[in-house]
Amino acid sequence: MNFLIVFCLIFSPIHGLNLTPIVNLTSGPIQGKVTEYESIGVYQFLGIPYAKPPVDKLRFQLPVEPDPWTEVEPATAPGPACLQPPVLPNIKETSEDCLYLNIFVTESTFNNSSNKQRPVLFWIHGGGFTTGSGVIDGLPIVSLHDVVLFGGDPNSVTIFGASAGSVSVSAHLLSPLSKGLFKRAILESGTIYQNHNDDTLVLDSWKLYNKTSCSKSKDVLECMQNLSATEILNNISDKVLAYSFKVGDDFLPYEPSKAFAEGFFDNSIDILLGVVKNDGSVFMKAIDPIVFDYSKVPQPISYQQATTYLKRIFNSESVDYFRELYFGPETNDSDFRSQLEIAYSDATFICPTYVFGLQYASSLGSQGGKVYAYYHTQKPKTDHMPEWIGTYHGADVSYVFGTNLQNPGNSHKDASLSREMMKIWTYFAENGETPMIGETRWKTMQESKSAMILNIDDWGKTETERIEFCHKEWPYMSKNVIIGLGPFPNIQFLIEHS
Repeated sequence: MNFLIVFCLIFSPIHGLNLTPIVNLTSGPIQGKVTEYESIGVYQFLGIPYAKPPVDKLRFQLPVEPDPWTEVEPATAPGPACLQPPVLPNIKETSEDCLYLNIFVTESTFNNSSNKQRPVLFWIHGGGFTTGSGVIDGLPIVSLHDVVLFGGDPNSVTIFGASAGSVSVSAHLLSPLSKGLFKRAILESGTIYQNHNDDTLVLDSWKLYNKTSCSKSKDVLECMQNLSATEILNNISDKVLAYSFKVGDDFLPYEPSKAFAEGFFDNSIDILLGVVKNDGSVFMKAIDPIVFDYSKVPQPISYQQATTYLKRIFNSESVDYFRELYFGPETNDSDFRSQLEIAYSDATFICPTYVFGLQYASSLGSQGGKVYAYYHTQKPKTDHMPEWIGTYHGADVSYVFGTNLQNPGNSHKDASLSREMMKIWTYFAENGETPMIGETRWKTMQESKSAMILNIDDWGKTETERIEFCHKEWPYMSKNVIIGLGPFPNIQFLIEHS
């Protein structure tokens, strides 16, 4: 993890003839570009290599620091996204050479960094460890709240991410290799309690190997390193989270439950974590790709049909218990789609996230970090998804970065929530605690099993039912969940309808 040191650079401006910023990194000098948001100057340093390209003999190896350079390198365009199937519509270029960093900082912060360093937000993108890119629009959150996305005060770093990025953040919280590299963490819908199975990871890896021309090779690593990237890409599993992490190595030596029980983790980190109300809805094609196709008009689901689908979420020994828990006694009600969605969301995102927060909080002493929870329920006005989809997975990300402020169809309520959420995220990054929400003090999970509702219409209200439910049911639920996430949602459809 030593390559992460390059992230914690301190700006030392050297002005060229055209007054664009030049920064001396430990690897060499770079020159970024100047942009503006709401009359605030923002410097962007894009496409900074933080490791050597993981190709040839470096494929499937730990990262290696990049070779130093002496000439000023342009940092005005992002590097390519990693190879992925399928390529998302907003990604212009993919390559195996994809280990690049993008940095945003206001002009005033850059020029005054020697006097006052600002808190740092380090974003880890989602995409099920299968798709996605670190290229984001950081202009609103950086310019309006004067934080650095990424670079600044190395003693005030907050790592944050959504979905698989949130899973990654939770792993860093428990990793001894990451200790001391960050001070705070924000987890948006996902933790390592989600879909983690070492046996499945190994099995999927062997399936990939056996599909390639290396299947009869005696030297597995050497052969896989010499394969074309295309051959590997064409044979990988399309399952979300198929390739992630394995417990038992230097990065994650202990199962999360053991790490919490034995205190094998850094208990000084402040955490903000949460979920969106209908976190699993867009993944329910894993249960039935036709019935839960969100691009088609939904049909009613009877009690008997719902019971059949429930058997695809929980194993047969536990179905009666969960049927009673989520459906109650048999009735003639015409549609149990929403109850199924709640069960699936609980099993895949909501309970894994809240239980991680509860266990982290309960393992802390009086001098440990603080843990805050949120529950995002506001559905964007520009969202034209079916009603049963609700506030779906990832809907909170545009609010956090303020990207929906630039949408001409954005509603006043969505703009208001976006500005409030940017305020919350940056206030937490700077202070390690959350601000007042209206007249309500945001209690920690150590104080109360509650989450702050993020919805302008419910501003200042809290939610307790889902957290208390997960606290009670997760020990049994976690042993009986048999389904993971289905293929990643049709991102093009989500973009067109959001």
